[in-house]
Amino acid sequence: MVMKSYQRTATVLQLLGCAALSCLLLPGASASSSTARDTEDSNALIMTAEIALQRNDCGRAATNYAVAAQRLSDVKLAERAASVALDCGQYQAAERAAARWRQLTTQTNPGALRATMRAELGLYKIDDARAAFEGWIKTRADDPRSSGAHSNADPASSSEQNIAARVTQVAQEAGVPATLAMLRGVQATQMQSGPAQLALAALAFDGWNYHEAVQYAERALSAGAERGPTQLVLARAYAGLGDADQAVAAAAAARTAAPKEQSFAGPDILIMLGREREARNALETLRDSGPAPMRAQAERRLGLMAYDRGDYEDAKGIFTTLMRDPESSGVAVYYLSAIAERRGDVGTALHGYQLLTGTALEAAARNRAATILYKQGQRADA
Repeated sequence: MVMKSYQRTATVLQLLGCAALSCLLLPGASASSSTARDTEDSNALIMTAEIALQRNDCGRAATNYAVAAQRLSDVKLAERAASVALDCGQYQAAERAAARWRQLTTQTNPGALRATMRAELGLYKIDDARAAFEGWIKTRADDPRSSGAHSNADPASSSEQNIAARVTQVAQEAGVPATLAMLRGVQATQMQSGPAQLALAALAFDGWNYHEAVQYAERALSAGAERGPTQLVLARAYAGLGDADQAVAAAAAARTAAPKEQSFAGPDILIMLGREREARNALETLRDSGPAPMRAQAERRLGLMAYDRGDYEDAKGIFTTLMRDPESSGVAVYYLSAIAERRGDVGTALHGYQLLTGTALEAAARNRAATILYKQGQRADA
């Protein structure tokens, strides 16, 4: 995460002040443990690192912070060095800073272990990343508070959900291929729970490893994972493998297990299988007979199907209607803009994409707008 300028200023002043006063040293350490020259040089490195960040020179910022962290016995400086290096994708510097962080605290410090794991994944040092991951989940898995669980929740269930959430978080940060490579060899008992196996199944599916997704989903069912979402992952994996019968059966099982949450499992799998007519019939039934939220969801899917098959007039009619639904308006604006773009109405498309600023679709909209501007020769704006 990139810090705002005033946050950076506060951070660097705090680090410089503590470096000079030794206020962040470990208990028992003294100012004499660093020479005055080391402190002076390190302060200069911290300042130049922050200036480099403001100039988007991530390489210099990460390197300078890592060097300063090695010179001073300052836990917060080491943590900051690891954070900057990871945010900048400077994984060698992050590896050094994380090692220093662990040296100054404990080898089992959760934050330092997580930073180590992320650095090793970035360097694709899978075995080292796995060791850090196993240490990390052991320090956090037994604390339900770390997942934001309520005090009256079952501790075991909270711990399992916490691990599953952390697996997903790691994949978002490090990417699915590296995360899966690391997790395949993890021996920790915490990873054998239903939620953890379900998270692995979802990751395998996202990485197009459909056979592996089926295996993890089956293990998740055996370990007591929620049947609705697990059967849905199974259905998607079977669809990816082209096994239509198994996919449809798993989708039906998902809906049986969780009728409300998985009401669209069947149509979604039919879409994946390319059975468009059956999917449209199922969606039209849900649209015509279901409650208002379900009708809007069905309509969104019908609009997307029309857009994908190039029936822009039908898609435009559907998305125009969906503009009146608060839950669908963002998606409607995006696809109406995309339709305008396809038809060469650049002004309407750019205006629509601009309206999505501050929404969940902002990144996708900015990407489309940038493409339009680039094609028009407006490269600076793009």
